[in-house]
Amino acid sequence: MDPKKHNKVIEDTIQQIQDGVFDNLKALENRIAEIVATGVPAQNLRPQIESAYREYATSVGASTQPLSNISADTNAQTTMPDTPDDGVAETALIQQSAKTVSDVVNTGVEDMMSTLVLAGAAGATTQVLVDSARGRISGVFMESSDPLVRKTQRQLRKLIKSDSATQDEVRGAVKNIRERLTGVNTTASLRDLTAKSVQDTVMKFDGAYTAGKAKRAGVKRWRYDGGVVAETREWCREHTGETYTEEEIYDLWDSGWSGKEEGDPFVVRGGYNCRHFWVPVEDDE
Repeated sequence: MDPKKHNKVIEDTIQQIQDGVFDNLKALENRIAEIVATGVPAQNLRPQIESAYREYATSVGASTQPLSNISADTNAQTTMPDTPDDGVAETALIQQSAKTVSDVVNTGVEDMMSTLVLAGAAGATTQVLVDSARGRISGVFMESSDPLVRKTQRQLRKLIKSDSATQDEVRGAVKNIRERLTGVNTTASLRDLTAKSVQDTVMKFDGAYTAGKAKRAGVKRWRYDGGVVAETREWCREHTGETYTEEEIYDLWDSGWSGKEEGDPFVVRGGYNCRHFWVPVEDDE
């Protein structure tokens, strides 16, 4: 398996899923805004809000289908034979991934209710409640009538998708938007939470599927890949590019380090939000 090509497949898969998730969250944002705009007290809106979240959680879960790109790439780039178990594993993992991302959306109900109830108790106008609801779902990408906000949002989208954009440029655009959205909390929005969930879900899917397929084919050695950046954990930095047997990997896993996550090392790798992966090394490599 070519690590660079595989990494590109992972990056493209994350982007495809996030695009689908974000489209559904924008629809959810507009639906909740419609509900809140009726002016009915927040406490009385819970059934409608819960129903909307459940509906869009299902749509968001369906956005995980591009995960099949990863298994197709794994199959195409190796000489390891496919088995019926590979197809069963792929289906089960995609279903679990869909549930994971959907669950993140459903957890947003309580945050939304708390926001609306507290703002309502403070005497907020209907428009303020609508803006607050939008902010809890889409964060800095919430719908706004401010032309400068919309312009900066377009710039921010380009920066996020650009390979040459710096973190300072992204942070600057986010800061500019937040300064214009006075009184609206756009931090830890549902969009932010789902973005992190999608990334982690894709990486865990890749780890679980690749490891399962390779182990069934009798692979004995693995190389840790994914590159090194400024935010790379020390454990990942130390082992990137190194090759180990399965036994050695589990021995390494028994040691502790900052950011370690419990679970199978082939699935959780360097811990939460880790972008590294184990590459099966075939005998002729």
